[in-house]
Amino acid sequence: MKKPRATIVTIGGGTGQAAVLRALLRFTKEITAVVGVTDDGGHSGLIRHSLGLPQVGDTRNCLSTLVDEKSPWRTLLGHRFGQGELDGVALGNLVLAAFTLEQGSLSSATRRVSEMAGVKTPILPVSDGNANICAELVDGRVIEGEWEIIRRVPRTDVRRLFHRPTLKALPDVVAAVRAAKGIVLCPGTLRTGIVSVLLADGIRQALEENACPKVYVMNVFTQPGNSDGFTAKRHVEELGKYLGHSPDRVIVNDGEVPSELLEHYHRAGHELVVDDLGRAPGYVYRADLVERAKDWQKHRRTGTGLLAGPHYVRHDPKKLAPLLKKALR
Repeated sequence: MKKPRATIVTIGGGTGQAAVLRALLRFTKEITAVVGVTDDGGHSGLIRHSLGLPQVGDTRNCLSTLVDEKSPWRTLLGHRFGQGELDGVALGNLVLAAFTLEQGSLSSATRRVSEMAGVKTPILPVSDGNANICAELVDGRVIEGEWEIIRRVPRTDVRRLFHRPTLKALPDVVAAVRAAKGIVLCPGTLRTGIVSVLLADGIRQALEENACPKVYVMNVFTQPGNSDGFTAKRHVEELGKYLGHSPDRVIVNDGEVPSELLEHYHRAGHELVVDDLGRAPGYVYRADLVERAKDWQKHRRTGTGLLAGPHYVRHDPKKLAPLLKKALR
């Protein structure tokens, strides 16, 4: 394995990581995306269960974000069927799953599709293993699987999170984290998404060995069954438990969410994250970061039996870019 170049490494998955990647590309091409593989919801979750593969959806999201807008691969990777039994299924997920079966691993499949689509930014699934995120609750119960954790009744708090079986981080991922000149922890599902990447064997040690700035882009909303009632400070504390220390800088949205979208989130049990981080200079960066897309309905997830929360509110890459540039200095 050749020595990796020093890049800004993003850690996450899904729409939050896609927004961060688009923001970073506004001022640098030196980026590596490290993507989670344990989500068992959505249509990529159905593929996981059907084919016994790591989750492909978040990797596909990064690919479709980074491919050239004029390339036919942009349409291919991003297309969602809108009817029948394939309603809501992303064609890119099927493509990645097919190549994973053919190539023998998700990392090889991602490299192959990246080459064909002309994507230069390294996209690295954190592992080629197929594991579930598990939660040990404070009452001693153990729950396996992201959506089983989210839907648990009652919502007893989580004592600790772990993988079953152990998920070993890919050597290329560990090397990229060790060599990074900056780490961005992306907005997204906190406990069962971002923390799940940090739990991969080898990641925490690599993070502790690298003194580069670690920047956390805070979620706009809490997530039912995952971060109920979490303030911004509680998000940071929870992340710090698995990161080994608190992030060096935090980026927080202080803009308003359109009332129509706010209503959708409230009905689904989400609340705006309360900013209680204080005014420490050089630590907290604030701005109106909400993307005000006119066609927010296009983000609606559909499909029979689909497990997915609302995905309407996104971080605006144009607004996020200058804050990331400052925070990563």
